[in-house]
Amino acid sequence: MFRRKMKIVLLYAIFLVPMLSSLASAQPAKIHISAPSKSLSWFPIHISREKGFYRTEGLDVDYVIMKPQVAMQALIAGDVGYTTALGSTIRAALRNVPIRVVTIADKPLFALIAKPGIRSVEELKGKVLGISSFGASTDTYARALLRQYKLTPNQDVKIIALGGGTNRIAAMESGAIDAALIEAPYNVMLERKGFRKILFVGDVIPHRWPDLGQS
Repeated sequence: MFRRKMKIVLLYAIFLVPMLSSLASAQPAKIHISAPSKSLSWFPIHISREKGFYRTEGLDVDYVIMKPQVAMQALIAGDVGYTTALGSTIRAALRNVPIRVVTIADKPLFALIAKPGIRSVEELKGKVLGISSFGASTDTYARALLRQYKLTPNQDVKIIALGGGTNRIAAMESGAIDAALIEAPYNVMLERKGFRKILFVGDVIPHRWPDLGQS
């Protein structure tokens, strides 16, 4: 009887030790998320990563900066698992590209910041508005916002793509643009430098995705 028990214990050990060794050596699955630029929207993901929430689920999450058009190609090719470039993603989904929107913010987290002499959206007529990149959420919301105030994008207001928030801040300071659609914390940085907040986009377009036309 004793020998039989010993054999059972040894059999357990033979099968269990390799299994435990395999589990111990298992590496978290690497997940890449593309984003058009660094912004405050990274904060929840950063905190979750620092607290080890992703690692507990067997995930190693990291961000990669990519222009929306490049991010879409990377997403389709499988080089990244997710993207935060929502505007280009929705347009691709409408063209039957096999992708899916997993989650969306309740309100767009952008503010329209302008030179001190500009007091309203209507006063942007004949001016230059800076966004992150064409096809990005800043582009989509900038066009929707201008149309809502009876201004035609690239006719009444010229739209130019400048890249990340620091680039748009530099363009505002140099006078290269008259206004910028920009996310936190860059909008606060511009206000502290004396620029005027015209509006928060989430107060104007709070619960719906705007017209995706590209005129």
